[in-house]
Amino acid sequence: MSVLSAIIAIILFVGLFYLAVNHAKIKGLIGEKTLISILRFLDKNMYSIFNDVYIEHGQGTSQIDHIVVSKFGIFVIETKNYKGIISGSYKSDKWTQNIWGNKYSMPNPIRQNKAHLYALKSVLPNYAQLRCISIIAFSSTATLYVAVDEYTKVIYIRDVINVIKSYNEAIFSEEQVQEICNLISKANVIDKTVRNKHKYVVQQKVLSRNAQIAAGICPYCGAELVQRYGKYGSFIGCSRYPKCKFTTK
Repeated sequence: MSVLSAIIAIILFVGLFYLAVNHAKIKGLIGEKTLISILRFLDKNMYSIFNDVYIEHGQGTSQIDHIVVSKFGIFVIETKNYKGIISGSYKSDKWTQNIWGNKYSMPNPIRQNKAHLYALKSVLPNYAQLRCISIIAFSSTATLYVAVDEYTKVIYIRDVINVIKSYNEAIFSEEQVQEICNLISKANVIDKTVRNKHKYVVQQKVLSRNAQIAAGICPYCGAELVQRYGKYGSFIGCSRYPKCKFTTK
């Protein structure tokens, strides 16, 4: 093998390794970039858009994909660039992604975005009762079979603008909208060290949680996990049910 061929082989190997390790991250970025492009079609005189916002609060740091502020409310958007059949409930700890019969678990995005809402409200103390609309936006490659609560919209990325525009009752004055935007801008952490620390903490939490589940330990309360049976078949749940409602596949 020539030196050039060896170099090309090494570059290809490194590239494939990077894609394998960062596959989920890359998919997420694609979904976020797609929605950023779509949100640009909103009237800039009526809607203020914030992308990739990091907010520090009492529980740590929250990363919010998109925030849209208007006199009609504040839209907090979590993007999911998944394909296949997505099923789950707002009550579930995990949702399921089914691709040609292969099932994979994913964190409940409704719960994820609720944590983002709490983080956002923590930096808007004068607007504790403000209208925040939680939106989970999936790519069109997904087929959704989900049960949602009354506070969340689980839709496709292509429908985000229509959902935002469906809110047409003004609840904020122009001065209030400006103050909210200023507070979000001020709270948004741009320091790369803090952002990288947030990513590391999230990764460690996922690894720790998965390790506990694999060991048969409930990540919520530390009790034993047991096999249970319900309306849709068998699943793994906490032995302390109903005091602890953790479940997983």
